[in-house]
Amino acid sequence: MTITHHRIVIIGGGQAGLSAGHLLREVGEDFVILDAEKKPGDQWLRRWDSLSLFTPVRYASLHGASWSFPRTHLPTRDETARYLSAFAAHLPIRNDTPVTGLRSSGGLFHLDTPLGSLSADAVIVATGATSTPFTPTFAKDIVPRIHQLHSDIYRNPDSVPEQRVLVVGFGTSGARSRWNSRKPEGM
Repeated sequence: MTITHHRIVIIGGGQAGLSAGHLLREVGEDFVILDAEKKPGDQWLRRWDSLSLFTPVRYASLHGASWSFPRTHLPTRDETARYLSAFAAHLPIRNDTPVTGLRSSGGLFHLDTPLGSLSADAVIVATGATSTPFTPTFAKDIVPRIHQLHSDIYRNPDSVPEQRVLVVGFGTSGARSRWNSRKPEGM
């Protein structure tokens, strides 16, 4: 079996992986980005419909790539997916290539993917913290009449039953929700 070797392999084609790849490209480094998504930005498209960044584009630009919006614009999920896809166009990225194994031996890293094996002198793990939903263990003990909906499943207000709503957590899933015309009482 032929094993492809790169000096550096980046695992993850999100903002961090693409940024690292851009900087490595600027210095002429031999690298490849491996990403499980079918195309750059796809992970953003699986999020809720009204998602937008909570920082304006003046603070959300990747190195060397400005947005085509006013500096105070809060990009939507679709705009962010398109931005990342355009940013990745000049980078050596293998999409639809999840890394299924990573180990080190003989001074090299060895990576397994469904498409074959790779080796590298160095690996950058840029998979982020939002790929795997977390539900606290106590959630299973909540009475069934209380509807629970993880932010990973939520798409729009139609996903929520017509009743009072409590958002638990504080992050992009709970800090800035757009309820449109279905705001809970008291909000």
